[in-house]
Amino acid sequence: MKWSFTIMQISGIPIRIHLTFFLLLLFVLLSPASTGFGGPEGLLIVLGVFVGVVIHELGHALTARRYDINTRSITLLPIGGVAALDRMPTKPSGEIVVAAAGPLTSFGLALLLGGIAAGSYFTLGAESYLTHYLSTLAFINGFLGAFNLVPALPMDGGRILRGILASAKGHTWGTEVAGKVGQVVAIGFGVIGLFSGNFFLMLIAVFVYLGANAERQEAELERTLKDIPAWRAMLAPVYWTTPEETLGSLSSSLRHTMQEDVPVIDQGRLVGMVSRVDLIPALKREEFDVRVSDIVRQIPQPASPAEPLVDVLRRMRNSNLFALPVIDQGRLAGLITREKIGRCPMKC
Repeated sequence: MKWSFTIMQISGIPIRIHLTFFLLLLFVLLSPASTGFGGPEGLLIVLGVFVGVVIHELGHALTARRYDINTRSITLLPIGGVAALDRMPTKPSGEIVVAAAGPLTSFGLALLLGGIAAGSYFTLGAESYLTHYLSTLAFINGFLGAFNLVPALPMDGGRILRGILASAKGHTWGTEVAGKVGQVVAIGFGVIGLFSGNFFLMLIAVFVYLGANAERQEAELERTLKDIPAWRAMLAPVYWTTPEETLGSLSSSLRHTMQEDVPVIDQGRLVGMVSRVDLIPALKREEFDVRVSDIVRQIPQPASPAEPLVDVLRRMRNSNLFALPVIDQGRLAGLITREKIGRCPMKC
């Protein structure tokens, strides 16, 4: 995510902060302390809340790891946290488990903080700042857990709802219904925020509405692509390389083509892919004589000309790929890119 930087790593997952997050901290610091969430004390509460947000997102990320799903980063924004998972589990039951892990983690944290606050109450008294601080964080974490269970895509509750619906009638139908529910809920948030003067709730409403709309558009795209064979989105001919070619030579060749991803062929057999992005670190180190075989990336099952395009797209998403070679009778026939798939409903 642009305008963000890494502050630490937890269990191998980069924790990042978006620059706009500091605007929230500045706003809180400059707000009157009488509001309850302003001044230095309000700043400490906000920082405590966002520690809880990180723990919430780690609940998603570490649960997703059980399904062999990598989390590229967790980014803190003024409206919350975003865990950048490579994909969601392919089975509806897996999506339900990963989505529910976040709210359950928040509930667990709320119980823990509530228990510590109760101990502080009996030892330090109700007027103690520590008692007040911990009890406030316990309440907020419990509220965040419950709020995230609202059945509105792309919130956790919406993903749980989609998983339940998908187990009955498929992922596409589940996404369409959960997306519609999400948009209705977003409109409700917006109306409540407007009449109560709650700008933060209106901001959440916009985020939920746009997220639900994006999920519905993807579902509509998948519905269209299921009847289109892969060959109709295939780019051919394509430039390919061999494992023995040097990075310097490949870089020179790519200057004459707009192709971003290059299949690697060894004696007529597909061995993987390289892209312009793969070349950049090595070329910055002036490793021009390094061979393609040293940076080639393994890929999942390549596309075949007759398979439904929706299956190709899902395979690309699950492997975080932007292009996939097409193999016909053991030979490279062409290349399919996400960009081409996105234009396919109108131009295939």
